[in-house]
Amino acid sequence: MRLDRTTLMAMLTMAMMLTLTGCGQASGDAADPSHANHDAHAGHDHQKQAADSEDEQEQQALSNYVAAPYPLDTCVVAGGKLGSMGKPTSLVHEGREVKFCCAACEPKFKEDPDKYLKKIDTAVVEQQADSYPLDTCLISGDKLGDKPVDFVYENRLVRFCCEMCVDGFLKNPNASLAKLNEAAVKKQLADYPAKKCPVTDADLGSLGKPIDMMVGHRLVRLCCAGCDKKVKANPVGMLHKVYGTPDKPDAE
Repeated sequence: MRLDRTTLMAMLTMAMMLTLTGCGQASGDAADPSHANHDAHAGHDHQKQAADSEDEQEQQALSNYVAAPYPLDTCVVAGGKLGSMGKPTSLVHEGREVKFCCAACEPKFKEDPDKYLKKIDTAVVEQQADSYPLDTCLISGDKLGDKPVDFVYENRLVRFCCEMCVDGFLKNPNASLAKLNEAAVKKQLADYPAKKCPVTDADLGSLGKPIDMMVGHRLVRLCCAGCDKKVKANPVGMLHKVYGTPDKPDAE
């Protein structure tokens, strides 16, 4: 079939328009990030939301937690009783608090800090090993075995199956501490020694379900959520009210 000149020109024009339209749409999609990267942005947003939600859950799990108090009542350098030479002094070394009987002990500590930090860590392990609530590694889930790796974090004993798991813990310590606290509460509830709130002296359960709070590795039960501020302000005093002191091992 022969096409006249007018029909041929019309067909060519239409073909060019269709080609330009397709190219323009394709180039527009490539140039506009809102189209080309829509799926990538959507995926990123979902990942961020999931991470934020996980962080919130971990923070909530640690809302009733106070880091363990300083584990020694003696000077880590001189060995004397803290307070025997007046008000103890302290310094923070690489994020860790260290207490001394007097200012003269601080320079000796700075000469070999690792030596004295090992003393503190040894005290933490001795105090907390018997009550450690898990027989599995928080990171791998494997059994700890007879010789677990003992690691001290904020004066808290955390046990692992191997050194590699320590690195995994340090990437997100809050998540592991939340699991450790949950296990500790379950283990210590059975023989918890106090029947009253250490803050108000009210009977536990008289104001509803008691609030379980971890002060370091030890459980402190409260009559209501409002008492947690007093515990955070004076954790050592509250522990003494529940568990007694070295001089008076029976709680008041």
